[in-house]
Amino acid sequence: MTLLNLSYAEFENEPRFWRLNLLDFGPSNLVVGKNATGKSRLISVITGLMGIISGARPNALDSGTYSAEFLIEEKRYVYEISFKQKIVQHERLSVDGTDRLTRNETGQGSIYYSKEDRYLEFAVPTGTIALQAKKDQLQHPFIVDISNWASSSATYIFGSDFGRSRLHVAAQQTSVIEELQASSNKEDPDDAVGTYIAGYKHFGDAFDRAIIEDMGKLGYALREVAVEPLDPGIAMAPHGAPLLSLVVVERDLSPRIPQIFLSQGMFRALALTIKLNWSTFSGRKGLILIDDLGEGLDYERACAAVEIAMQKAASGACQIIMTSNDRFVMNSVSLDHWIVLQRNGPEVKGYTSRNSPNEFESFRFTGLSNFDFFTSGGFH
Repeated sequence: MTLLNLSYAEFENEPRFWRLNLLDFGPSNLVVGKNATGKSRLISVITGLMGIISGARPNALDSGTYSAEFLIEEKRYVYEISFKQKIVQHERLSVDGTDRLTRNETGQGSIYYSKEDRYLEFAVPTGTIALQAKKDQLQHPFIVDISNWASSSATYIFGSDFGRSRLHVAAQQTSVIEELQASSNKEDPDDAVGTYIAGYKHFGDAFDRAIIEDMGKLGYALREVAVEPLDPGIAMAPHGAPLLSLVVVERDLSPRIPQIFLSQGMFRALALTIKLNWSTFSGRKGLILIDDLGEGLDYERACAAVEIAMQKAASGACQIIMTSNDRFVMNSVSLDHWIVLQRNGPEVKGYTSRNSPNEFESFRFTGLSNFDFFTSGGFH
């Protein structure tokens, strides 16, 4: 499952108008751009689209026009939706050039029924997203296909707490495994504990070994990772319930270190490796968005984190879109994976080796660093 391209605009014909011109993506992408160009906003736009398609964002927006193309099981899906004042103005889903769902601002539309091999009309409330209302594996498998892409995708804000301070409350009279199976959300970006326990439950020691191996590549030598109750002397939940925490044991050392005592950089690295390995082992093959990858890590670890993420994408485990303004990260990533954002007033355009081959190819012969390419601004 791959996001091929995306365009977006909001508040057209208003002072707060903003547009992202058509932008294309590869399996792994490093988005670079000067401050206030729109890197984090791009991540927010794609995250919003994932929420619309998956159903995590059920309500119509004040304003927004999305158009996105996907490759799913060798078929090309195009999804368009436009909002104005919390009313869906237009919605369309096509597969290989054939419309399968269309609707207008009145809520009326038509949709293809696979079992009957015909189109039937429908009417939904004007603020309802028809794609969400018509999810049906039997009759509308094309909707389920694109919804599965969105639900298997996730956004990680690497420069944030990343869930380090988030602990689970264990129910009394149940084991750690039983409790986490019942309460955890393996897809929650800030729930590394839940993702870890889902991975260990399904894949066992192989999941642990993959995490430990990736942490070693990042310069953190571990011999064990686990989830355990936190010592009550450190913290307890209300009513005396134990708190559950990720725990690591470093190689050649004996102390078991709970997540709240890890450095922020080490925890971010641990959480990221857990999330990426969950994507690899589970085979969900969604889109992983990582904003400010490498934030809080030193040069070698930041570059290694990027390399690990790109290796997961190259293996087919997922598609990666990451942002960074770190000079060393930029120099470590081939220009073939770059998306350079440039902003002209309210409009943002992205340049890649696919849509601007001449500019990228010419720079390769200069002998300068990738960072010089970033600062040159030599696009037109």
